[in-house]
Amino acid sequence: MEKASFRKYSILFFVLTGFILTACLILLGSVPPVSRDALTHHLIIPKLYLNHGGIFEIPYIEFSYYPMNLELLYMIPLYFGNDIIPKYIHFSFAIFTAILIYFYFKDKINGDWGIFGAIFFLTIPVIIKLSTIVYVDLGLIFFSTASILQIIKWRDNNFLLRNLIYAAILCGFALGTKYNGLIVFFILSVLVVWIYSKSNSSVAKSQLTALKYVIVFMAMSLLVFSPWLIKNFIWTGNPIYPLYNGLLNFYSNSHGLGAGLVSATELPEGWGHFAVRKIIYGEKWWEIVLIPIRIFFQGADNNPKYFDGMLTPFLFILPFFAFSKKQETDQKSISDRNMFLMFSVLLIVIVFLKQDMRIRWIGPAIPCLVILSVYGLKNISGFFPAGKLWDIVCGLICIGIIAVNIPYLAGQFDSVKPLDYLSGRVGRMDYIKRYWPEISTIDQANGILKEDHVILALFLGNRRYYSNHKMIFDNEMFKKTIKHSKEIEDIIDGLKQKGITHMIVNYEMFNQWAEKQFPDKERSLIKIFFNKIKFIYAKDGFGLYELSLSE
Repeated sequence: MEKASFRKYSILFFVLTGFILTACLILLGSVPPVSRDALTHHLIIPKLYLNHGGIFEIPYIEFSYYPMNLELLYMIPLYFGNDIIPKYIHFSFAIFTAILIYFYFKDKINGDWGIFGAIFFLTIPVIIKLSTIVYVDLGLIFFSTASILQIIKWRDNNFLLRNLIYAAILCGFALGTKYNGLIVFFILSVLVVWIYSKSNSSVAKSQLTALKYVIVFMAMSLLVFSPWLIKNFIWTGNPIYPLYNGLLNFYSNSHGLGAGLVSATELPEGWGHFAVRKIIYGEKWWEIVLIPIRIFFQGADNNPKYFDGMLTPFLFILPFFAFSKKQETDQKSISDRNMFLMFSVLLIVIVFLKQDMRIRWIGPAIPCLVILSVYGLKNISGFFPAGKLWDIVCGLICIGIIAVNIPYLAGQFDSVKPLDYLSGRVGRMDYIKRYWPEISTIDQANGILKEDHVILALFLGNRRYYSNHKMIFDNEMFKKTIKHSKEIEDIIDGLKQKGITHMIVNYEMFNQWAEKQFPDKERSLIKIFFNKIKFIYAKDGFGLYELSLSE
């Protein structure tokens, strides 16, 4: 495909798409945060740090032990009372990643393919979704991609140590963004050895020097990551708490929180994630084995069975063509593609083996797959004879790859409805209530409870961001208190000994749970308990109570 023809038939579309997409994502992000992880983790921890006046240990919130590079950035707008700008901070990392893809192709092929690759990345459904919410995955994607590209520069610059150090620093930032960065750290360490060994003719010298390089890479990455490691070690005895707590805990602690590499996803006790897919989702063994392929074809938002996110089949199909060009002599380009492929496959397989699959957990592989897809599309264009007709056809294929995701973007407007909020037709609290109906009860508690009051929240899903009071989410605490109580006063005293002064209850879910967890005698005691303690407020299926007997 001639460069002039490609620009003539495609570039204007891509540039306009980029501007329109950016405007749409800004609109979609201009509403109060309602995404679950924002309310349980990414906003509440920096909010508590600000209220406290600095970083402090929060043992009742497991997420507070996770690395928080991006959450520290979110503290800046939160300090000024704005919780929408954190969405734009998160979105900016998608833009930065698209810029990395553009400059990679500008250096390797030309800027036209770079523009296509950048827009292709930004229009992938999971990237669209992440660009409008307060998570940290886009930060991990950016730092991982930047580290990979610096490793490539390290090779291209005849193993200039400076580039390797840059790569290590960026990998350290990835580690400090999310624990999934540990997978990135492991894979990139392997690739540093592999790249150097493949590029050096002296095997003995290559192995020894490769070892030195990987030690430098690992040491510098861990040094950048070390503030989070030191913090956790001082607080818990485990530098990557709560991961592998039984193995890495150097002294006893009483936190008692669970461990898992990728997520704190709760599974039935003793069940692995493959058992969940077989028993809960009814999947056959071959369907489970094919998950690393199915993620490209069967994704769906807010549905764990279908990986809670969407990719595009093109990310699976086009990379096959990236390796189809015969008699290619550019060894560096071949090495690049092999590296992107190895990184992507290893990351997807490791996530698949470690935890029930979620699309965003394989996020660092997406830019690599985009780059491979662009290479594949370029090779496909070379299969056809040169001429205006084939240039038009290939340009239309590129446009089609982008356009196929437009319905997903339109669907986001249907679900988020940003214009309702921006136009003033729906107020802030009413907007939040559309997604989390407990907000009315929490807002009532904010208005009447004292600063030192502590709320036991039963079945609110750990969503504590909008509360101005300390909230404890511990159903087992309530269950044990009931089991050890004979009278109403015993329940009140037992909860007060835990520091609880008030309760917010999700009536529907609590009743379903109590029906399964307690025999008739204890259910009768619970019913009397709620009838006797002081009722304050109830709305939309949630009730607020004070732990004192009503008069």
